[in-house]
Amino acid sequence: MSSLKGQIKDHYQSKKLSSDQIERLQGARQPFFLWGAIGSSLVACSLLFVLFSTPNFDNLVMKEITYNHFKNLSVEINTSELSEIQKALPRLDFTIVQSSKFPSDKWKVMGGRYCSIQGQIAAQIKLMKLDSGQVYTFYQSRGRSEFKTEFTESNIDGAQVKVWSEKGLLMGVAGP
Repeated sequence: MSSLKGQIKDHYQSKKLSSDQIERLQGARQPFFLWGAIGSSLVACSLLFVLFSTPNFDNLVMKEITYNHFKNLSVEINTSELSEIQKALPRLDFTIVQSSKFPSDKWKVMGGRYCSIQGQIAAQIKLMKLDSGQVYTFYQSRGRSEFKTEFTESNIDGAQVKVWSEKGLLMGVAGP
């Protein structure tokens, strides 16, 4: 067996490529590496484009709040008490809270209903600003709490839309 092994080793060691063959093989490798580098660059650029052109979560939430606001759906629960809205919406997986942004001496609760924000169940509450009589649509959801406590604000299709995080909930409001 050992002699067969030695013969095979000697056979393959005696085989050598000519310098012309080596040159042709090295020349054939360069275009492959060039195309590989170009392909990798295109893939990287495409990924960066997709990452930076995808709307961020704030914008998606604000657009959905605007859409829900403009649907102008009537309230399912006519009441001025958040606790009554909470009782009438038992599927909510959070407790509706009084937002510090809407003190009861300046805002009146008109009622509420279910809605959703980015696939999460939410409470949609109609509010009236007492000094102007303007109606706003206020939203609360467990959602993602990565929003700042300050407003993220935008004007979308003529509606002023604000989103923020308060008391562990995602909140948003849309109005004139």
